[in-house]
Amino acid sequence: MTIGATVRRLFGRHERTVARLYRSIFIDIGCLSSLIREWMPQAQKILEVGCGEGAITEQLARLYPNADIMAIDITPRVGRLFNGNQDRVQSSK
Repeated sequence: MTIGATVRRLFGRHERTVARLYRSIFIDIGCLSSLIREWMPQAQKILEVGCGEGAITEQLARLYPNADIMAIDITPRVGRLFNGNQDRVQSSK
């Protein structure tokens, strides 16, 4: 098991909160989401390359409620922290 996986396992049910706090050190997802919406007011299909745990995917699903989203990454656990309606979201490695 990798170091990252071991650390994540130790956080248990708090992993999502800790991941959000850690990520906020590097990027403001809310601000990024606002910029994306400005650049592209409407979308029917979205391809997110490098989706990781699914944090941006979650925002995209909220911003574009009618769009189909394909999220891809090289990690074996693509979008594992995505918390949203998965009817329109597909993930693949």
